[in-house]
Amino acid sequence: HQPQTIVLQRSYTNPVVFAQATSVRESQPAIARVTNVQSDRFTVYLQEPSNLGGAHAWERVSYAVFEAGVWELADGSQLEVGSIATDATVGSLVANQWASVDFTSVFSGTPVVLAQVQTAANGSFVSARPRNINADGFDVALEGEEASTTSWPADETIGYLAIDAGAGYWSGHLFDAGYTGNVVNNAWRDFSFDASFTAVPNLLATTGRSDGDSAHVRISSTNPSLASWNAELKIEEDTTYDAELIHGNEDVGYLALAGEGLLGGIAPTQKMGEVGRVSNLTDDPQTVVLQRSYTNPVVFAQLISVREGQPAIARITDVQSDRFTMYLQEPSNLGGAHDWERVSYAVFEAGL
Repeated sequence: HQPQTIVLQRSYTNPVVFAQATSVRESQPAIARVTNVQSDRFTVYLQEPSNLGGAHAWERVSYAVFEAGVWELADGSQLEVGSIATDATVGSLVANQWASVDFTSVFSGTPVVLAQVQTAANGSFVSARPRNINADGFDVALEGEEASTTSWPADETIGYLAIDAGAGYWSGHLFDAGYTGNVVNNAWRDFSFDASFTAVPNLLATTGRSDGDSAHVRISSTNPSLASWNAELKIEEDTTYDAELIHGNEDVGYLALAGEGLLGGIAPTQKMGEVGRVSNLTDDPQTVVLQRSYTNPVVFAQLISVREGQPAIARITDVQSDRFTMYLQEPSNLGGAHDWERVSYAVFEAGL
C-alpha cells in the first residue's frame, strides 16, 4: 500500500501505464492504483476497499508503459493506445453511465482491450471497466466499490490499449494477446497461453462486463499460479456492501509479454514506402493509386519486360502524395505506340 515510483528506461511524450493482475499473497481484496504519470516515471500502490484497514502485504504486479498513438508491430499487428477523461460510473447501486471510445483506425476484427485508471482525483477505490468491444471502439466507465451509491464526483483519466488478438514477437519479446472466454469467476480458473513462453511472462488482464457487482482480476500466488504455459485467475469482489463473493463468469482480456525491456512499433504514417507491379503498361498513361499518402514521395518504375521488340522505357509523371502516372516511351525514331509490358514499381518517403 506504500507508493512506489517506477523510473522508466526512456522518456515518453504521452505515456499510458498499465499495472494489473495483482497476486494474492494476502487474502484481502486489493487493486493496483497508478498515479503521477510523468514522461519518465509513474507511481503505483495497492489500494484496499474502504471497509478494510488499508495496509496490505506485498504483492506481485506486472506493468507496461506505452506511448499513446496508433502503432503497428513488425508482424503487422495493430495497436492503439490512448486515454479518456470521464466521470461515467457503473455499479450495482448506481445508474450506469458509459463513455464511448472510437478507435482512430478501425481494426480488422475485435481487438483485445485493456483499461487502467491513471489518476486519483477522488482517491477512493476505483477501477476501469470496458464493454461492447468491437472493431470500431468500445465503452468504458469507472467502477467504484460495491457499496457506492453515487456517480463518481470528479473526472478520472482512464488509459486504454487495444491490440489485435494473436501471438508473435514484439521487439524480440514473445507476446500473446487474447481473451480467456466467458469462464473466469470467483473460483480459480486455469487458462493456457497460445504462445510457447520459455519463462514466466508478464501478464496484464482486464475484466469484461457480465456481472453487475464491482470486481477486479487477481492472479494466484501459489505455484504454478503463473507459468510459461498457463495462468490461474479469478474475479474478486469487495465486501463493502455485503459479504457475498460469488461472481458470474467474465471474459477477461489479457496481454502476456516475455521478459523486460523496451518495446518498439511504427506509426502507420511513418511507413517508408510500398511496392507493386503493373502488368499491362503501354504508351497510354496509367495512374497508380497508392495505399497511403506521403509527404515527399519518390517513385521508381524500372526493368520493363520485352514482349515487343522495340526499345522503350518507363516514364514517371504527375507524382502526388497518394498517386503517380506512368507510361511507356519509345525513342523518337519509332512510332511511339507500344504493346503492353510488365514493370515493377516502388515508392519511398524521402528522408533518412
